[in-house]
Amino acid sequence: MSLKTKPRWLSMDQIMNNLTEPQKIREIEKKTRYYTQKREDYRMKDKESVADNIMDGLSMKGTQREEVEKMIKHDYPNLKLLLNNYSEQVVIACICFFVLSSYNKNVRIEDYRVLTRLSINYRVYSKFLTNLLVEARKLMKIKPRLEI
Repeated sequence: MSLKTKPRWLSMDQIMNNLTEPQKIREIEKKTRYYTQKREDYRMKDKESVADNIMDGLSMKGTQREEVEKMIKHDYPNLKLLLNNYSEQVVIACICFFVLSSYNKNVRIEDYRVLTRLSINYRVYSKFLTNLLVEARKLMKIKPRLEI
């Protein structure tokens, strides 16, 4: 290749024109599967790293950490259902504090700098608990009884 000629890059349309129909279908499936799985994995790893930082700030150990990870990964992967107007960091911090307070009843939000930096107060935490109970009811498929 001489210095005067530029390398020729093929566009996706040019590549697809040279493929047969089954090859085109396989190529499209491979690209979409790669991008969607990659995005989901990246988002979950981001949630895990945020949770690790918050759990370090709350001095959580062993089974408490496992319980938080299980809630984030399996029980409530869509965190916007728990607090839709707040960031994922706030929701993850509320999950961590919920698990911490279930092991120790004497903890307070004001005692932890991690929670105060995220502007979490008892009003935000009560909204979180309410939405958590609503979602738990949906998971357990319990219908509310209406008596008038």
